[in-house]
Amino acid sequence: MKADHLIDRMAQATVSSPGPDHVLVQPITILRDTRMAIFQHPTSTVEFPPMILGAGTRLAFACGIKQVVWRRLRSAVVFEIAISAAGRPEQVLFSTTLDPARRAEDRRWAEHEVDLSRFDGQSVCLVLRTSVPRDGDSSYAWAGWADPRLVHEEEDRPRPARAVRRRHPHVFLISADALRPDFLGCYGHPEV
Repeated sequence: MKADHLIDRMAQATVSSPGPDHVLVQPITILRDTRMAIFQHPTSTVEFPPMILGAGTRLAFACGIKQVVWRRLRSAVVFEIAISAAGRPEQVLFSTTLDPARRAEDRRWAEHEVDLSRFDGQSVCLVLRTSVPRDGDSSYAWAGWADPRLVHEEEDRPRPARAVRRRHPHVFLISADALRPDFLGCYGHPEV
């Protein structure tokens, strides 16, 4: 299995956000669990360049809201992942809403996995979005995607042929300077 971490592709991604610090790669800690994440303050979009999916691809990630703002959070945060493939219209693959200010079960990293195997071998664009509900307030909506990654079987790629080398035996020459033969058992020393 091979994992392609989307964080490694952030430099090529197209970002749409209200300000320059609304989408960043940074560690985020929730309940002493620190993970490298894409910090994505609503309302913002991160669109990754096209990538070809391998066999049996799954998108694994966790989403959460920084613990330091749970008491200040004014609105729930909507997390959404969409995909577009082969000129077809974009379709939403995943959507969830977290509200740790009002729901105890949202006070953690929420682990998820999305099956993308129906897109195996296709060139796709993935889009991560965060938003707040209509008439919501995005103040302190410090949301993050923890290590989003594509997990798939690695392709069997043909390897370049190696030049045929003839095997030569290894020869080891061990020599000792100023070693008298009468100090060696093989030359008759009774104890060595």
